[in-house]
Amino acid sequence: MAKPQDTYQKEHALVSDTAERSVLATIAFSVEGALDQAAGQLPAPDAFYHQRHQHIYAAALALHKEGKAEVDVTTLQQKLKEQGTLQDAGGIQELIALSGEFSGSSLYSEHLEVIRDAWYRRRLVDMGQQLTTAPVSYEGSVMELLNKQQRHMDQLLGSLTSQRVATWQDVQQAVYEDVKNISERRKEGELAGISSGLNEVDRQLGGWNP
Repeated sequence: MAKPQDTYQKEHALVSDTAERSVLATIAFSVEGALDQAAGQLPAPDAFYHQRHQHIYAAALALHKEGKAEVDVTTLQQKLKEQGTLQDAGGIQELIALSGEFSGSSLYSEHLEVIRDAWYRRRLVDMGQQLTTAPVSYEGSVMELLNKQQRHMDQLLGSLTSQRVATWQDVQQAVYEDVKNISERRKEGELAGISSGLNEVDRQLGGWNP
């Protein structure tokens, strides 16, 4: 069975070297607002596929958390030294090369989207790999395994949207609460919903419910 890394390298949709280098070049060139925008859309270093790029972006995120809205080659170099990853990131030569590749920020937002899309696709590949191997090696029950995988999917979907994604358990609980409420109101002789104008229908259904 192919390793996830092998799959990533074969599928262009799962990694874009051009987009990654373009985004890092824009950040390293101190373009106003670039780091803020990136941190909002790509909150983790592994959003970048290449390890060198992950180290550089991790340094940029660390500087952003310290309150720096913009960074440059010098501040990135210092932070990478502090983190002990300067050489793993390709050294000062890589930082200079990146800043030298900056050719404008007109496609910056699009490149962020490309990186984010590839990141989520890789995460789905990982989940697929786990689903094909876990049923054989997992020691718990099948339901425990399914619930575990569902939580992972809920987390992935939740991070893709600004709104909370409802799970099947959420839907079940909502239905249960509605049925319980209707039953209690009917016992008290009240309509649980809006009167239909037909006494027999209201008696059987408790009125119309949205």
